[in-house]
Amino acid sequence: MSNTNTMTSSTGLNFQLLRCHRRKRIALQVKNKDIIVKAPYDVPLKYIENLVVLKKQWIENIQSKQQLAKEYQNQLSRHGQVWFFGKLTPLIIKEDKRSLVAVENNQIVVTLSTRKTLSDTTESLRIKKSLEGWFKQQAELILTDKVRCFSRQTNLLPKNLHIRQYKARWGCCDNRGHIKLNYLLMMLPESVIDYVITHELCHLKFLNHSVDFWNLVESFLPDYRAEKRWLKEHQHYLTWTTY
Repeated sequence: MSNTNTMTSSTGLNFQLLRCHRRKRIALQVKNKDIIVKAPYDVPLKYIENLVVLKKQWIENIQSKQQLAKEYQNQLSRHGQVWFFGKLTPLIIKEDKRSLVAVENNQIVVTLSTRKTLSDTTESLRIKKSLEGWFKQQAELILTDKVRCFSRQTNLLPKNLHIRQYKARWGCCDNRGHIKLNYLLMMLPESVIDYVITHELCHLKFLNHSVDFWNLVESFLPDYRAEKRWLKEHQHYLTWTTY
């Protein structure tokens, strides 16, 4: 059994206090602007208030990071934005008889079909579905061509190429010589896409991350560390987000 109350610390921070009999320790969570404290019933209120005051700087830092992350996320809505070739590109939403996605004046224009009613699904999900199909088409054309080009340059030839969405990886190579790429690579800068493709091609020779493997990657891409760093710093933004 639990009980929730809204409290205010001496520094003016509002927080939700959730007390639970089963809980043995205090937990402090920050979700956007909401501050949540989960605590056992036997912890004094004064102790909890002092904890929130003590953690004020930490809380504000987390809130700032979460707000910044939200600004850099894909926003699938009218006047939203989406990552495309490494840039946050404005979204323009229109309506017409046919669904269509196109790039116009450095903007991605998504035309939603008027034949489908909003009762079927939310507008955000309709935008996501349109963009998914378009990104997959772009990926099939561009990634396939890039793999073919880099295969010739490196003399590393995959037996097969599959392009689809993966939740936790940008690409992979198996011991059969098959390479799989995530179509969301279209959100990355072109130089980072080239790094991911080269990385997977090098696995055709070294199916590990040994020194020899990285030396091979570097022989084709001397500045690969910068691309690897960009990917690490930005990959948590590069997902579909709907509301």
